[in-house]
Amino acid sequence: MASIPKFFLLIFLLQVAKPRNDSVRGRKDRIRKTYSRGELNKMIDSALHPLIRLSPVFLLIDQVAHMMVEQNPQESVVKFVRYTLPQIIKKLLKEVE
Repeated sequence: MASIPKFFLLIFLLQVAKPRNDSVRGRKDRIRKTYSRGELNKMIDSALHPLIRLSPVFLLIDQVAHMMVEQNPQESVVKFVRYTLPQIIKKLLKEVE
């Protein structure tokens, strides 16, 4: 289990380090730009969704990362209860059987 966090960190850093393709402008413009919320959410999804099969913990990590990007606690909690919590319960029930 100790290698999973290192694996997650490596994937996340590789995703963040990818150059952006949406700009033909000079290097100076690309350095000043920050990632949009949508781009950050896509990076989180591409890094964490493959790991969800390994453990339900990654569903929680995914949700917390999206909560940090969105910065809207009320909406994030509603989305968590609606989408993520049922998935966690299903996975835990399957493990118990």
